[in-house]
Amino acid sequence: MIESVAPYKEVETQKGWQPSADEMVLKSYFDKRFSAMRTFRTGVDTQRPYYQTMIDAVLKPYGDERSSSNVPLATALIELYVADAIKIPTEYNFRSENEETAVAAKTLEHVWKYDWRTKKRQKQFTKSEYTAAGFGTSVIYTGYDKCARTQKDPIIDDDGNITWKEEKYEESNIIVKDIDINNFWMDNQAIDGIDDSVDCIYRQWISYDRFQMFKTNPIYFNLEYV
Repeated sequence: MIESVAPYKEVETQKGWQPSADEMVLKSYFDKRFSAMRTFRTGVDTQRPYYQTMIDAVLKPYGDERSSSNVPLATALIELYVADAIKIPTEYNFRSENEETAVAAKTLEHVWKYDWRTKKRQKQFTKSEYTAAGFGTSVIYTGYDKCARTQKDPIIDDDGNITWKEEKYEESNIIVKDIDINNFWMDNQAIDGIDDSVDCIYRQWISYDRFQMFKTNPIYFNLEYV
């Protein structure tokens, strides 16, 4: 029996990211800020299981209309807080800084209100009121997402043969996202609240497919080293 063995080939190792001097300074700054924010919130984080229990313990009646009573008293206070909060409707108005962007601001306002109605955003904001009542703070991220997409459209000839034509387009969406308060850290130097904060840190867990979409986003770079 004759066996052939391929010649040895050294496996190429991928070169890691080597930050520049300026990038090292920036990274060190982020690390120090994150450490300061986590240290400042240590006392609050130790109480989070109790807060979460109060939020989760929403009153649920029995089938025979008896009321369950094994919920913390603070749960009733949370419900009262939310009831008062949703009594006051929140209006969103977009103002332009100059006359050149006045039309764009008005257009964006109409788009926002349409998105609010069709995607039932009020329910999402009401949910955040429960978080605010239990934890003292709730965070909602609003923004505008634009990414490149590829679409294949069928082309059918007279004989019934199908070919596919690839088209590239940009997809735009309004983002309204609940931020898990356990993954959000606010400026530890803020005095009166988030209005005084200079920076914050948000830790986000994303899927691999979502990560791949960042390749078309000009904000992100060095993705090949992740």
